[in-house]
Amino acid sequence: MGSTGVLLTAFGGPDSIEACGPFMRNLTGREPSPEMLERVRNRYLAIGGASPLPEIARNIADALSERFDGEVPVVVGMRYWHPYIADAMSALKEAGVTRVVAVSLSPFESRVSSGAYREAVEEAAAALGGLEVIETGPLGETDTFADVLAAACRDAMKELAQAGCTRPLVLFSAHSLPVAELVEDDPYVAGLYRAVEEIAAGLGMGSPGVVDLGGITLTGSEDGPVTWVFAYQSKGNRPGEWLGPLVEDVAAAAAEAGFDGIASCPVGFLTDHMETKYDLDVELADAVLLSGMEFFRADVPNDSLEMVSAIADCVRPYL
Repeated sequence: MGSTGVLLTAFGGPDSIEACGPFMRNLTGREPSPEMLERVRNRYLAIGGASPLPEIARNIADALSERFDGEVPVVVGMRYWHPYIADAMSALKEAGVTRVVAVSLSPFESRVSSGAYREAVEEAAAALGGLEVIETGPLGETDTFADVLAAACRDAMKELAQAGCTRPLVLFSAHSLPVAELVEDDPYVAGLYRAVEEIAAGLGMGSPGVVDLGGITLTGSEDGPVTWVFAYQSKGNRPGEWLGPLVEDVAAAAAEAGFDGIASCPVGFLTDHMETKYDLDVELADAVLLSGMEFFRADVPNDSLEMVSAIADCVRPYL
């Protein structure tokens, strides 16, 4: 196993408030305006002063290394922040690795996440030479991913019940993307729908169909013991059409329709990001609570033992 190493690829995020400016330059390709930088800094200050992603990714890498008895190098490579994918690939080669097993911590395939990581990995492999790259399948397609999220969603629903909610709404969500970035029969949307259907089935909720919520047409079900719907979140500022409907519009419609609580289940994320810790835990939660409803968010898998085991199982056949 000595010639094989594991590369965990991820989007990246600033590891300090001072890193927000350089991170935004990497992400957008230009200097952020003072106003934009202030907004970004304030958001990170609201969640502790840094992105949670780098530490979680390191924890997963350390846990995987232990699973392989320290015999397999496991490194983290980020697309938009340190440690960069190119640097991680270089470290693997310096460790004597000739074959790299790449695992994307973005659980569903898309051009803007795993596609961008793949491009960076291929560029680094070509520049370094002598490295074979093998890519595992999306972690969002593993049974463990769905099982862990279903259990977390069940916990959020229990919290709503304990808060006295009698008509809760389960709101699954994933990162919105520009429609222009998608292709016909795009794997991102298809993968999300499969995962949501599996999680809903695991929770004993109705099969997916069409739900009309205050004039908003959504994928979901009203047939089971609890109504559930799927929407998108964290729409960016780029002009043009984005995937929708958006969670903030769904939450407002839910309040108007008489729901008294929302269980937020961010199915599109394996680890916590700004999108879970701020967009959901702060912005969406504030809007929901101000509307008179209760709000609880399901935990994402992060570096849980179950998820680490699932990643190890995906990697092991290539060792």
